[in-house]
Amino acid sequence: MPYLFWTTGIYYLWELSRAYRVSLIVNEDYKDDPLFHRVIKLCSVEEVVYLPNRSNLIARHRFYSKVLRDLVQRHPHAVVLQYNDVYPDNYYLTHFTKRQNNLSKVVIFQVGQIFRDYIADYHARISFAIDSLKLRYGIPSWIAKLLYRVKGEIKHLLDFYLLPLFFSGNAFAPKLKLATGKLIHRNIWKDVNFKLYYKNIEMEMAAEVEGDTNGSSKRILIQHPLETVGRECNAKLYSDHEENLITVLPSYGFVNALISQNSSGEAPIVKEISEKWREVIALFEKNHKGWKIAWKLHPNAAQDRPLQSITSQLQQGFPNMTVMQSSENASRLILRSKIILSDVSNVLWWASFIKGKVPISLDIFRYPGGDGLKGYEGIYYFETISQLETFITELMPQLDATVQYSHISDKPSLTDFLSLLQT
Repeated sequence: MPYLFWTTGIYYLWELSRAYRVSLIVNEDYKDDPLFHRVIKLCSVEEVVYLPNRSNLIARHRFYSKVLRDLVQRHPHAVVLQYNDVYPDNYYLTHFTKRQNNLSKVVIFQVGQIFRDYIADYHARISFAIDSLKLRYGIPSWIAKLLYRVKGEIKHLLDFYLLPLFFSGNAFAPKLKLATGKLIHRNIWKDVNFKLYYKNIEMEMAAEVEGDTNGSSKRILIQHPLETVGRECNAKLYSDHEENLITVLPSYGFVNALISQNSSGEAPIVKEISEKWREVIALFEKNHKGWKIAWKLHPNAAQDRPLQSITSQLQQGFPNMTVMQSSENASRLILRSKIILSDVSNVLWWASFIKGKVPISLDIFRYPGGDGLKGYEGIYYFETISQLETFITELMPQLDATVQYSHISDKPSLTDFLSLLQT
């Protein structure tokens, strides 16, 4: 997921490069990205490994077994930081790291919000994937669901058992099934030394979701690097300045999930969601005269039919609203914005680390898991449009709109945490 690098990975790299030699592992999508290569130069990255994500399955596993093994052998005492620990490349890297030097530390860092109801989040992604299969092959829903499940089971067997056994001599014990989100292995700390979080509520939810209450000493609360090096990093990369801009960033998959649960079909749901967004946008137009409004879909929603229909209806109702390309850098857009509107999108979580921004989570669409950001520090959560209206008219004018990255914190920085590992 390339966009995750720009929300968190880049700030990790920026802070780490100030104190350590860094080798970076990323998807091959970055190979042709000029901004990425600029970052590599600015951070003096020692080595970049591009993971193939367009090759066939066997070619990918062959690459993991050779290139990641060679990387670990060149850096046997490295600390390995990964933003995930459930994909095949994560297992290969961790396996080779621990086999080379069992004292090496493997640290998993958080790149997005943690869902209270992570199954609802997974269901949204599954619904999106099934709808994509329906459109691609022109098949009924039940065949698309069956195809998705069969493909998922076969890929799971190949990715975690047969191909790793052939290429590395070791089958993995995956924590979950990627196609369904079902937890199948409770030993979440196998070969993982620490997990990094930024908010207390997320540490609590992680323990609940993972069904583990005994790993409290391994769950570490730190400052998000956006808070510690964000100002410097963003000033170097982006020339944009904050303006009177309201950016709307709806999540993908949740409309599809709602449609799949509703027997009335797609059209009534699209109409319902469109009307609610229309009410919200009209409310902001009324109370923020002269402000610009931008609408941008998630990169994965570029071909999403329900969201494209919603976008078209809103364009007709708000001709002055700018519809951005889905490939537009969301982080850059947020830096330009004062107010960020969404449902449960990860962009709100990211914006919450920049004091002075107003990230608003709208749980008004009947989405399963729509309350995912309720109680999150720094995010304004509303269940009704009347609550939102009261906030806009009475409370918002009192907010301090001064943008701040750094602030007094009793949490260690990433560099502080890594320094403690070496003592």
